[in-house]
Amino acid sequence: MMNSVDQYQGEKISAIILAAGISERFGQPKAFLRFPEGETFLEKLIQVYVDAQVKTIVLIINKSIANEVGAILETKKSENSISVKINNNPLAGRYSSIQLGADSVGKDDSAFIQNIDNPFTMPELIESMKTMLKPGKYVVPVCNGEKGHPVLLSSEILEHIRRVSAPDTNLRGILKAYGAVELEIEDTRIHANLNTEKEYRKYFAHEISN
Repeated sequence: MMNSVDQYQGEKISAIILAAGISERFGQPKAFLRFPEGETFLEKLIQVYVDAQVKTIVLIINKSIANEVGAILETKKSENSISVKINNNPLAGRYSSIQLGADSVGKDDSAFIQNIDNPFTMPELIESMKTMLKPGKYVVPVCNGEKGHPVLLSSEILEHIRRVSAPDTNLRGILKAYGAVELEIEDTRIHANLNTEKEYRKYFAHEISN
């Protein structure tokens, strides 16, 4: 007979990609920033989760980029379920997008929370995190003693997020009530947070595309 952990790891795991911010500090949508090879951050992250066998991917965006995102998805012919949800109030903050994402996946799903400005996630990392998931906990990569991105939330945490919508709520505060399963890795890029042109150029030497 399977134990509870085995059963839990067999549940469906989704990905919620957060790209609803208005990018005031950057001056252009971060979803469309490019890697040197030409792929946008959004295209790259979608492909990472497809390659890692994550079957349900939810993109949380603001309405100003809906047409461009739609055009990108037209080029993504995949058996995966890739859907778009528009956060009509992006100024409400990141948590509002996380909550919209939680409402958009299955009630028994666990889910990765992936920021668009943490674009260096790799399929190997996703696969490793999936194997470590436990009931009522979250999985987080750690490098040099510091937690990074993305995080993988159990279905219990997602249900908590669905229920709690106070204006000052944030994911970090919610996670304090749950145990972390830490995955030690040697890639400092899990700490990247490309909010400004200066931070972008720290990792990319090429010109920013307009």
